[in-house]
Amino acid sequence: RFLKAVHSIVRRGGKCLLPVFALGRAQELLLMLDEYWDANPDLKDQVQILYASPIVFKCMKVFETFINFCGEPVRQVADQGVNPFEFKYVKTIQRITEGYRDWVYQPGVPCVVMAAPGMLQSGLSRDLFEAWAPDKRNGVIMTGYSVKGTLGSQLKSEPVEIQSQDKSVQVSCSVEFISFSAHADFEQTREFVEQLKTPNVVLVHGEKDAMARLRNKLQELHPSLTVMTPDLVQKVDLEFPRDRQALVVGKLAQQLEDATAEPPSKRLQPMTNGQQPAPAAAAPSAHVEGVLVVDKKQEPLLVHPDELALYSDVKVSSLEEVLRVDFPLSGELLEGALRDLYEDIDVTVDKDVRELLVNGAVRARVDTAKKTLELRWKGSPLNDLVADSISFTALELIKKPTPHQALQWAERGGDDEGRIFDVVECYVRENYSDVEVDREARQIDMEAEGKVKVHIDFPNRKVECERAEVAVKVRQGLRRCEAAMIPISSA
Repeated sequence: RFLKAVHSIVRRGGKCLLPVFALGRAQELLLMLDEYWDANPDLKDQVQILYASPIVFKCMKVFETFINFCGEPVRQVADQGVNPFEFKYVKTIQRITEGYRDWVYQPGVPCVVMAAPGMLQSGLSRDLFEAWAPDKRNGVIMTGYSVKGTLGSQLKSEPVEIQSQDKSVQVSCSVEFISFSAHADFEQTREFVEQLKTPNVVLVHGEKDAMARLRNKLQELHPSLTVMTPDLVQKVDLEFPRDRQALVVGKLAQQLEDATAEPPSKRLQPMTNGQQPAPAAAAPSAHVEGVLVVDKKQEPLLVHPDELALYSDVKVSSLEEVLRVDFPLSGELLEGALRDLYEDIDVTVDKDVRELLVNGAVRARVDTAKKTLELRWKGSPLNDLVADSISFTALELIKKPTPHQALQWAERGGDDEGRIFDVVECYVRENYSDVEVDREARQIDMEAEGKVKVHIDFPNRKVECERAEVAVKVRQGLRRCEAAMIPISSA
């Protein structure tokens, strides 16, 4: 339905606007559009697809780095050595430049533009809507949820015109709502609750009336289920009665014996809400950690990881993985790129070899004489993720012009303030209008809601504005930008 709606708009010579958020749904839609364009020769060379966002390249970097979190079809393409996010028919741009103005603003030239924000409240998507709305050939397809009070929500009532600050905009274009929401519907939520077999359910992050209907329906289907819809900052007390027992064996039993005055009972009593006391020998200070082995043929066992094979039928193995690729760049360049992602990196240098221990788990060995990169790690979900991110970072460095990358890192060095300011500038340009930036002094002037003048003194973290509530809102956005730039912790 979505692809047919897009094709219908461009077939009649119109422009199709897809308001989206910068991350998540946008990349899913781009994959669909690129595949559809490839299968339709009449669209390939005739209709341009633009993905416009000030943070487009940073967003795509996230998906390329953590590609193993994507769906199976995307991972299969990546396993073949192909980057699924290098689109054939999609142009990714940070802003509408001169080379694309004819496609975007000239009437009768069909094109597809995906732009943020997703609710049309401000920014590029709002500007394009106001420019395209009067032409009946054009169309808007809303693919996500819109909060009440935003233009996206207002379009559901099919208005003939809308008010935009000090002017009226006629709405003659088509408007369709095709949801690609990642949220579960009622049936999926009900199945999830039933599979968990939990006695308590807490509903959050939803409209009050909708959550109340969901609560009533769940309690109607499961009278013994406790369903709560707390207000903000309301305290919720939960009880989880347990009747599970386990046998403590081997090293863990010895640890308990050493930690308590008397040898503990091998059987751990159930941890309930006070109905059955714990054995006296298991003092509160005694603490052990192990693996709980559950087998229908015997009672559950609490076992030290090193003794799994001794006390159970669980097969234990350790897999060391090695990946070698050609890498014609320096180890310093790879280290610089990885320090944008990871905080815990230990470096050792021996002549032409630079070895990086990333996150205490993956060894990245760059041999500049042999022009190779070798990754070595013990297989685990977390270690595999770290290794994948290192390999994709290395491949990305190889693809881009290496002098530019090296110069960029050398100039920037450890300038965390500069990187944070880049993110702040992108955030401001996407969410506000009339933005003027003094990059040398790191000062920003802009207009917020209702033509309100705002000045940002970034070095001193000050926001100057006549309206206090606007200043608070801008300040909160800047704090989120800065918090997002904190490197990944090794914990």
